Order: sequence, then C-alpha cells, then structure tokens
Amino acid sequence: MNEVNVTPLLEIIEGKYTSRCAVGVVEKERCLLADLNASSSLSMNFVKNNLETINNAEIALIEGYFVVDRFDTVKFLTDHFNTNKKTVAFTLGAVYLMENYYEKMLEIANKSDIIFCNLEEACALIKIDSNDSLEVANKIHSLLMPKDRILIITHGSNPVIISKFNYAKNIVDFEIKKFIPKIPSQNVVDTNGCGDCNFNLCEIFLKSAFVGGFLSQYIQGNSLVKCSQAVNKILYIYINLNKIFKKKMIIFREYLQAV
Repeated sequence: MNEVNVTPLLEIIEGKYTSRCAVGVVEKERCLLADLNASSSLSMNFVKNNLETINNAEIALIEGYFVVDRFDTVKFLTDHFNTNKKTVAFTLGAVYLMENYYEKMLEIANKSDIIFCNLEEACALIKIDSNDSLEVANKIHSLLMPKDRILIITHGSNPVIISKFNYAKNIVDFEIKKFIPKIPSQNVVDTNGCGDCNFNLCEIFLKSAFVGGFLSQYIQGNSLVKCSQAVNKILYIYINLNKIFKKKMIIFREYLQAV
C-alpha cells in the first residue's frame, strides 16, 4: 500500500475475522455472497477519535453495505464532509439494499456528490424496470435533491453512462456514453472486483478497477472524459488478466499515463 501512497486507517476488532465473500462460478459467470463481519462493527468512537486524520481526505467513499449496520457512522461522515465542502462518493452496492433499506439509501444518495451503481441497482433506487441506462440516469437526477452531482451507471459490457447534474442551471448538462473495449471471452479470467477492489498482482498492490480508476483521475481535477478513459483502461487490464500476468512488474500509474 505504501508503494501507491495509500495510508491505511484500520480499527482492530479482537475476536472477529475480517470480511469475506463466497463466489459461485459457472464458466465466465459468477455470483457473490458477502459476509461483512468485522467491517460492520466499525465504531463511531473510532471515527471521531481519528477525525483529524480523516479530514485530510478530499473524498469520502461510502460503500452501500455500511448503511445496514452502521448508518449512524455513515450519516455522521457524509454530514461532516458535506459541511466541509468535500466530496462524498457513494456506491449503491446491491439491489437488496434498496429493497430493504430504501429510506437510508436514499438519504445518503441525496447527500452524495458522486454515485456509482449498475443498472439493476439504479432501477431499484427509482423503483422501475428499464434497459435504458440514459433514461434511468435522468430519472435518478430528477428523484434526488438538486445539487451538483455525478452519476455513473454501468451495464455489463454495454456502454457506461456518466452524467452530471448542474444545480445552478437545474439541468443535467453533461452526459457521455463510454463504450468498454470488447474482450474475447477466452481472455476473460475474472470479473470479480471490477466494480471496486484491492488486489495483489506481481507483488505490486493495485487499488483500481471501476471506482478506483475513476476517482484516481477525478481527485486530480481531470475532466469526466479523462475519468471515463481511465475506467476503460483499467477494466480492460483487470479482466484481461491472461496478458497481465506475463509482465513482471505492473504499476497502475503507468497505464493511466497512456490514457
């Protein structure tokens, strides 16, 4: 983590194992069953005691799963970042979160500056069925309280929709369809973690894939077009691992320089 300038801030909880995820795989398809465990025990005291360190961050990335058991902590952090005019990024996480914790998810979505989701999660948020990501994006912007907000909707191998609501104009003033490069099925090794992930590769720790790729450019002040290019680049790299493993040393930063 030090090699990519990531400073960990971890609460150690005795007697609990870390989070884990069961993965069912059939050919190239997979299904996930997550057990959050220790991460669901993140305490408010830990957050408040480390608030000075947390304040160094420009972006708070909130996983939707934390809303289930730690809504008070999530609400505290989003309110704190909103008050200090810093960015709140929010991942919707899974359809069941909207189905079972709708009001809480909606409250955090309203306070978020960047929202990441797939099409199914987006549809669950606005309670409709649709295969039109652009239509869904506009309905979400209409549903949420007006503020400058970026919405990113993925749809498998279909184009990613990135849209931005302009509060001053009260309109969606930026939309882009970003096509993901097609990868031959025989080259697809693993799509786990393509939403957001930490993974070890050739002894170099890479925090990347979709959310990491986007935010790595956004936090540097780059345009949404540049952010989307970084996403496509890292997704192609991550999914197409057969070629990646042939390289001895791979550093995420090198790939983004070519974007």
